[in-house]
Amino acid sequence: MEDLKERSLFGDYLRKLRLNKGFSLRRFSNMIDIDPGNMSRIERGVFPSPSKEKLDKIVEVLCLKEGSEEWQNLMDYAYISKKEIPDKVLSDEELLKKLPLIFRSLTGSKLTSEELDKLVEMIRNAR
Repeated sequence: MEDLKERSLFGDYLRKLRLNKGFSLRRFSNMIDIDPGNMSRIERGVFPSPSKEKLDKIVEVLCLKEGSEEWQNLMDYAYISKKEIPDKVLSDEELLKKLPLIFRSLTGSKLTSEELDKLVEMIRNAR
Protein backbone atom coordinates (compact mmCIF):
# COMPACT_ATOMS: atom_id res chain seq x y z
CA MET A 1 0.00 0.00 0.00
CA GLU A 2 2.94 2.32 0.67
CA ASP A 3 4.06 2.06 -2.97
CA LEU A 4 0.65 3.29 -4.13
CA LYS A 5 0.94 6.40 -1.95
CA GLU A 6 4.37 7.26 -3.36
CA ARG A 7 3.33 6.60 -6.96
CA SER A 8 0.15 8.62 -6.42
CA LEU A 9 2.22 11.74 -5.76
CA PHE A 10 3.46 11.57 -9.34
CA GLY A 11 0.11 10.54 -10.80
CA ASP A 12 -1.87 13.20 -8.97
CA TYR A 13 0.58 15.91 -9.98
CA LEU A 14 0.64 14.78 -13.61
CA ARG A 15 -3.18 14.72 -13.71
CA LYS A 16 -3.26 18.28 -12.34
CA LEU A 17 -0.80 19.50 -14.98
CA ARG A 18 -2.70 17.68 -17.76
CA LEU A 19 -6.06 19.10 -16.71
CA ASN A 20 -4.60 22.61 -16.35
CA LYS A 21 -3.64 22.36 -20.04
CA GLY A 22 -7.16 21.20 -20.90
CA PHE A 23 -6.17 17.76 -22.22
CA SER A 24 -8.46 14.77 -21.85
CA LEU A 25 -6.77 11.59 -20.71
CA ARG A 26 -7.22 9.98 -24.14
CA ARG A 27 -5.92 13.00 -26.07
CA PHE A 28 -2.92 13.41 -23.77
CA SER A 29 -2.13 9.69 -23.96
CA ASN A 30 -2.17 9.81 -27.76
CA MET A 31 0.09 12.87 -27.77
CA ILE A 32 2.74 11.12 -25.66
CA ASP A 33 2.20 7.68 -27.20
CA ILE A 34 1.10 5.86 -24.06
CA ASP A 35 -1.91 3.55 -23.96
CA PRO A 36 -4.80 5.46 -22.29
CA GLY A 37 -5.39 2.56 -19.89
CA ASN A 38 -1.76 2.66 -18.80
CA MET A 39 -1.90 6.44 -18.50
CA SER A 40 -4.91 6.07 -16.22
CA ARG A 41 -2.97 3.53 -14.13
CA ILE A 42 -0.04 5.96 -13.87
CA GLU A 43 -2.32 8.79 -12.75
CA ARG A 44 -4.01 6.54 -10.18
CA GLY A 45 -0.66 5.39 -8.82
CA VAL A 46 -1.08 1.78 -9.93
CA PHE A 47 2.00 2.14 -12.18
CA PRO A 48 5.10 4.20 -11.37
CA SER A 49 6.21 7.09 -13.55
CA PRO A 50 7.10 6.18 -17.13
CA SER A 51 10.55 5.95 -18.73
CA LYS A 52 12.84 8.96 -19.11
CA GLU A 53 11.93 9.13 -22.81
CA LYS A 54 8.22 9.30 -22.01
CA LEU A 55 8.87 11.85 -19.27
CA ASP A 56 10.69 14.01 -21.81
CA LYS A 57 7.67 13.75 -24.13
CA ILE A 58 5.31 14.66 -21.26
CA VAL A 59 7.43 17.72 -20.49
CA GLU A 60 7.36 18.72 -24.16
CA VAL A 61 3.59 18.28 -24.55
CA LEU A 62 2.87 20.15 -21.31
CA CYS A 63 5.33 22.91 -22.33
CA LEU A 64 7.19 22.71 -19.04
CA LYS A 65 10.39 24.70 -19.00
CA GLU A 66 13.35 22.75 -17.67
CA GLY A 67 14.24 24.05 -14.24
CA SER A 68 10.82 25.57 -13.60
CA GLU A 69 9.01 24.68 -10.39
CA GLU A 70 6.47 22.53 -12.27
CA TRP A 71 9.23 20.69 -14.15
CA GLN A 72 11.24 20.13 -10.96
CA ASN A 73 8.20 18.87 -9.05
CA LEU A 74 7.29 16.47 -11.86
CA MET A 75 10.84 15.09 -12.00
CA ASP A 76 11.11 14.79 -8.22
CA TYR A 77 7.78 12.96 -8.01
CA ALA A 78 8.89 10.67 -10.85
CA TYR A 79 11.96 9.63 -8.84
CA ILE A 80 9.87 9.21 -5.70
CA SER A 81 7.36 7.01 -7.52
CA LYS A 82 10.19 4.66 -8.53
CA LYS A 83 11.94 4.91 -5.15
CA GLU A 84 15.08 6.18 -6.87
CA ILE A 85 17.63 8.85 -6.08
CA PRO A 86 18.17 11.32 -8.94
CA ASP A 87 21.26 10.73 -11.08
CA LYS A 88 22.44 14.28 -10.40
CA VAL A 89 22.64 13.42 -6.69
CA LEU A 90 24.39 10.11 -7.30
CA SER A 91 26.98 11.75 -9.54
CA ASP A 92 27.84 14.45 -6.99
CA GLU A 93 30.42 12.81 -4.71
CA GLU A 94 30.21 15.48 -2.01
CA LEU A 95 26.42 15.35 -1.87
CA LEU A 96 26.45 11.57 -1.93
CA LYS A 97 28.61 11.53 1.22
CA LYS A 98 26.05 13.72 2.98
CA LEU A 99 23.00 11.59 2.17
CA PRO A 100 23.17 9.39 5.28
CA LEU A 101 23.09 12.46 7.51
CA ILE A 102 20.21 13.95 5.54
CA PHE A 103 18.26 10.67 5.67
CA ARG A 104 18.78 10.34 9.44
CA SER A 105 17.61 13.87 10.04
CA LEU A 106 14.55 13.43 7.82
CA THR A 107 13.51 10.20 9.52
CA GLY A 108 13.78 11.69 12.97
CA SER A 109 16.78 9.62 14.05
CA LYS A 110 18.75 11.09 16.91
CA LEU A 111 21.72 13.09 15.64
CA THR A 112 24.88 13.67 17.62
CA SER A 113 25.74 17.31 18.29
CA GLU A 114 28.54 17.00 15.73
CA GLU A 115 26.08 15.68 13.12
CA LEU A 116 23.63 18.44 13.97
CA ASP A 117 26.36 21.07 13.52
CA LYS A 118 27.25 19.48 10.18
CA LEU A 119 23.62 19.59 9.06
CA VAL A 120 23.27 23.25 10.06
CA GLU A 121 26.43 24.06 8.11
CA MET A 122 25.12 22.18 5.05
CA ILE A 123 21.88 24.15 5.17
CA ARG A 124 23.70 27.45 5.53
CA ASN A 125 25.93 26.62 2.55
CA ALA A 126 22.95 25.62 0.42
CA ARG A 127 21.63 29.19 0.27
